Amino acid sequence: MKASRGTVFEAQLKTATEMFERRKKALTDKKLDKKTQKKDPQFRALFAKVQQFKTRIAALKKLDDREIDLAKRREERALKAKEPKVKRKKPVEAAPKKKAEKKAKKEGGAAKA
Repeated sequence: MKASRGTVFEAQLKTATEMFERRKKALTDKKLDKKTQKKDPQFRALFAKVQQFKTRIAALKKLDDREIDLAKRREERALKAKEPKVKRKKPVEAAPKKKAEKKAKKEGGAAKA
């Protein structure tokens, strides 16, 4: 993860989580059950913020993993390009034989008709 992007979101996640936990504790101190807590607008907003930051951090992690993978493939490609290439010999006589056989079959078939 790039330092600037990752640390900013992680700091924001930490702050949002602390605020969420404080609100949750305040609602618990008021002796509200979990079902009623989930209906509280501030609780829901803070919970949504926490989820957003978690999603953003996960997306950044995924991007960073992709960048690392791409860098590895580039290195492998560069190493492969430096290796000497092996030239293969092509079979030259294989193609003309097939053509000659086809001509022979055509001529033989035409003569019979």
